[in-house]
Amino acid sequence: MSETPEVAAPVAEAPAVAAPAAAAPAAPAAEVDASASSSEAPVASESAVTHESFDWDGWEGSSETFPEDIRPWADKISSHYTQYNEILKKNHHNLKELYDSILTGSEDPRIKEFEESRTSWDAEKADFLAKQEELQNGWDTTKQNYEAYEQAVYKYHVDKAEKQLEVFVGARPEILKDEAKYKLFSELLDERWDLDSADKILKMSPEAATIARKAKSEGVPASYAIKFAEKAPPQVQKPQPRPAATITSGAVSRTTPHASSRGMGDAKSLEESRAMASARALKLHKR
Repeated sequence: MSETPEVAAPVAEAPAVAAPAAAAPAAPAAEVDASASSSEAPVASESAVTHESFDWDGWEGSSETFPEDIRPWADKISSHYTQYNEILKKNHHNLKELYDSILTGSEDPRIKEFEESRTSWDAEKADFLAKQEELQNGWDTTKQNYEAYEQAVYKYHVDKAEKQLEVFVGARPEILKDEAKYKLFSELLDERWDLDSADKILKMSPEAATIARKAKSEGVPASYAIKFAEKAPPQVQKPQPRPAATITSGAVSRTTPHASSRGMGDAKSLEESRAMASARALKLHKR
């Protein structure tokens, strides 16, 4: 019996405890992993909430209790159906009023609504017509003022043209005394030549005057038409046609009865008005 304890003693003294001591540094790493996994566990469980795992029985209708990533969707859906519900409530109220009026024999409530709308439309129409009338009156007044101004300007230039012609003819009395010059001068005024240009035409030879008048009739300005006629080479005198041929061919330029009978109101421009005023003043001086 004494031998058995002697064998057991060396076994107890063996360095078996040293091995766990050497492995002790690895224990904190395991504890860190365990703590990390335990801290991540709630997040994983929160993100895993689905429509089946959500506590619908305890839900009070607020989107705040939903997971954060679906709250914007919930708010939009709630807004849509809130508006839709308001429309349904309004339709239900209108139908109820309609059926109540039918049961009690009262007036259709839609008639009252229509009458209110028509009253509003009538007020808008009256306001529109009043503004339209105000604008029309303003336009009529402006138009009258413009026409009065236009007539005043027209009269000013006509009076000015008549005075200029009076001075012009007074300085050249031969125009009224010489029938040929008077006729030519009258035709020049009908062709809308200004007085200075007409004076130059009167001093030209018949050939040069014809060239200048033809150039102006084709759209050349009066000043250039006169320069062109002054620089044109002299033309060979052509044989005079027989009187009958002159009349039939229209070689003689004459003022047509229609043109001579036109009134001052027929003028289409200020230049034409001044020319007609000068022509009228010339006829008055001739008398």
